[in-house]
Amino acid sequence: MNFRNMKGISLPVETIVIITIVILVLVVIAAFFILNVGKRQTGIVDEDARGRGCVDPRMTCKATTDQEKSNMMNTVILNNYDPDGNGKFDSLLTACTRIGYTVQNCWKACGCP
Repeated sequence: MNFRNMKGISLPVETIVIITIVILVLVVIAAFFILNVGKRQTGIVDEDARGRGCVDPRMTCKATTDQEKSNMMNTVILNNYDPDGNGKFDSLLTACTRIGYTVQNCWKACGCP
């Protein structure tokens, strides 16, 4: 048998191997998206949310009573902050409550008098 004549068969075999590897890689990538394997965190953690809320322009530190402070912090809605997963972004007050801050502690943590 003359093996020099079989040299042409290597191209299709190599092509099949490459195609198989490409398909395998595409299946693994699809699994990451479909199964949420390695899912990137879409929200932000509570402490980061508090920090972002404190520098929000709506947080003016002009309130004097605890009720006014609570209302002020509740109006600062933070994009991408949905710790309860209900599809609605939550407020600075929610972040502070989840951390364990009282209204007064959160107010002070934001640098307000």
